[in-house]
Amino acid sequence: LRYIIEQMVPDKNKSRLPKEVIKSMVEHFVAYSFGRMPEEELQQLPPGWEQKYWEHFPEMVQKLIRALLNETINEHEFWQTLDSILDKK
Repeated sequence: LRYIIEQMVPDKNKSRLPKEVIKSMVEHFVAYSFGRMPEEELQQLPPGWEQKYWEHFPEMVQKLIRALLNETINEHEFWQTLDSILDKK
């Protein structure tokens, strides 16, 4: 995780992040948002990681995460739609 944040995320060009990296970032962000991230994993992350992740998600991914967190869509729909979005990148 630290490698992703320090090596990939500082690049402000969102389109340069591979879809596998974005999906991994989304998995961490969603787990954290729902309180599912293990405490030991959370402690390994630098302060402000969640804001750095958010800023580097493509706009469509941000909208999709908002829909999940606002319970507009369920998790099954979320992951299917995310895969569809990332496959178009």
